[in-house]
Amino acid sequence: MIKEASRFKDSCVFEGMTSIRALLDNLKDGKENARKIEKILFDKAKEKSKSKEIGYLKKMGELFNFTVEGCSASDIEAYTVGASHGGIIALCGEKSYTQISSDKIVFVNIPEDKKEVIYSALSVIILDEFIKKSLLRL
Repeated sequence: MIKEASRFKDSCVFEGMTSIRALLDNLKDGKENARKIEKILFDKAKEKSKSKEIGYLKKMGELFNFTVEGCSASDIEAYTVGASHGGIIALCGEKSYTQISSDKIVFVNIPEDKKEVIYSALSVIILDEFIKKSLLRL
């Protein structure tokens, strides 16, 4: 297990099915900045009890071009910080960021007395888009 001090560093190791499902949801949604999953490792000793999850991950691996491999618990422990992984981890590529080209940025001078109204309107628009996307996922 990796030292606790490294828990909050940016990592390419995702521990447990909850984190891995989030990665897969981003891939399924076609998000531009979705991390590429390189490999999923599972503890061979837990293969029987995790057969449903492993089967799902293998199907996703075929779809998104990553491998699912069994290994020892000590191999998994060498990558992990915590113990809540349940014997399944994902090794991923670096986080990517969407590039914004300067020709798409617009600067506007907003009079001081109008800023509060404009910021409120922008907040409503952003929240509305977030709610729409959330509802579409249901």
